[in-house]
Amino acid sequence: GSPSATPSCPPVITQSSTQTITTGNSVSCNNGVGHTDNSYWRAFNMVTAVGGVAYNVDSVDFGVESANNTQPVTVRLYTNSGAPFPGGTRTQIATTTISVTAAQTGTVVNAPITAAVPAGTSELVMEVLTPDGQATGNLLFIGSNADPESGTSYLSAAACGVTNPTPVAQLGFPNMHIVFNVHGSCGGGSPTPTAT
Repeated sequence: GSPSATPSCPPVITQSSTQTITTGNSVSCNNGVGHTDNSYWRAFNMVTAVGGVAYNVDSVDFGVESANNTQPVTVRLYTNSGAPFPGGTRTQIATTTISVTAAQTGTVVNAPITAAVPAGTSELVMEVLTPDGQATGNLLFIGSNADPESGTSYLSAAACGVTNPTPVAQLGFPNMHIVFNVHGSCGGGSPTPTAT
């Protein structure tokens, strides 16, 4: 077959230049024993990432700096429209909860999650929520590094007064670049023939 003029479709969408997880680099809202509800966020520009075509997510990754024991982590995906994140209107398109173990400290964890991101979506927003672990003594720090990022890392934690997703640099942690990746493929509609 001849080459087509369609933009290449990335199998991974990320704003992280490396997958390094740096010890002691991340912050959370916690009491020293357990964290409160903490949500970590990134917003991926789908026009730049895939040219605005439909994208089918099959899993996401998030870094874990440390986890003191086995505990639940919830991943949510949203489309965002109307204004750039954290403004605009978020519409949840997928959610899953997985268990993270202490053995996953210092690693990038893959979470299977299926989502269809419609063509024309301006932003795909990924949230990783570590639900309140104070009663059970769950203490998890998201994985991050100080390597260059092509987008902003955000944190929200109402118990520490951060009610809306806020750039971590505004909270005083400019080197906390959260490691998030989205895996998927372009498509939607009818299959297209490919050369074998």
